[in-house]
Amino acid sequence: MYKIFLAFLLPALMVPAIMLAQNTSCSISGTVLDPGGATVPNAKVSITGDQNGFVRVVSTTREGFFSIPDLTPATFTVAVEAPGFKVYKETGITINASEQRALGQIRLQVGRASESVTVEAEAVSVNLANGERAGTLSGEQLDQIALRGRDLFDAVSLMAGVVDTSDGRDAPSPNSIANIYILGGRNDSKNMTIDGVTNLDTGSNGTVHSMPSMDSVAEVKVLMSAYSAENGRNPSSINVITKGGGSQYHGQSSYYFRNEDLNANNYFSNLAGRPIQKYRYNIGSYYIGGPVQIPHILKNTHKLFFFFNQEYQLQVVSYSVNTKTVPTALERAGDFSKSVNTNGSKITVNDPLNNKTAFAGNIIPSSRLNPVGQAILKMFGSSLFYVGRTFRSSLPAMR
Repeated sequence: MYKIFLAFLLPALMVPAIMLAQNTSCSISGTVLDPGGATVPNAKVSITGDQNGFVRVVSTTREGFFSIPDLTPATFTVAVEAPGFKVYKETGITINASEQRALGQIRLQVGRASESVTVEAEAVSVNLANGERAGTLSGEQLDQIALRGRDLFDAVSLMAGVVDTSDGRDAPSPNSIANIYILGGRNDSKNMTIDGVTNLDTGSNGTVHSMPSMDSVAEVKVLMSAYSAENGRNPSSINVITKGGGSQYHGQSSYYFRNEDLNANNYFSNLAGRPIQKYRYNIGSYYIGGPVQIPHILKNTHKLFFFFNQEYQLQVVSYSVNTKTVPTALERAGDFSKSVNTNGSKITVNDPLNNKTAFAGNIIPSSRLNPVGQAILKMFGSSLFYVGRTFRSSLPAMR
């Protein structure tokens, strides 16, 4: 029974690892030279993921060039080894989605292999690999941005070249992508992907299938113009990369609370003596990630990882208070003899069955009145919110 359980468990655990291959890949390259500027062929170049211990090893060509493609966005350490030279290490190399990172010329120093030279990678502010215009937000930046509704597109709107015309983002929803305009493009001219898979509802081009929790996002990159053909289909694209597990266990839980007790009342509600409307948004989120370990079977913490995130939303949505003009008691009885418009001019009620001539005395005969219509109009008169010719109503709150 134990073996049967493992036969089903292992494939299920491997599904997330397989899906990671759908990430928008990136690459790193460079040229290895000796102190005199000559190329160093067959040098061993290894790249190691700082978070999960991922390792890939390649050798330089006869021209001293190396390239490591198909990498997932992360922070890496590059080490270069060659006989007769000190080991060269460059740490803190952060590569974003779709980025082609060029390390340039790496000059080795003469020495023993037991010696090493370590440098810290510099942040790249200018993209020299291609002409794309894009903006990027990392997971660390998203954690530090205070967003009222925990809506990812609220953070996207902070980028240069992005305009958000929404009047407020109280919570994430399938409509969150609406009202986002990139470099003046149309509202329906953008795409959205999650780990390289299109998330846009291509039927409407105005909604998304799912909204990732901000705690699950490792990076969001907005491709605005001149990007590579692999990201085609739309003039602009919002690419989201989700987090993955590492060699150590990490987790977090959070709770975001908004309530009408923390807000001031609306000016017009105060003027009319109405209490503040319900305004309640409760968002709970948690995540956990790390290596997959199975006693006596899987102990290597650098081969298989997991990441799990879940978010809950409980909302009480408030609707605007509307002021409408309704018929007076005389008008509900068909008597418009005293009715005037906003300019004070007398209102004339015409008979639609008599060549649209005015009713005598501006009064509709009782025989022409519909009892069902009058019964409906009586509800306005019996309302507690009916004052003179004004009916104030607030649409019911929905949970």
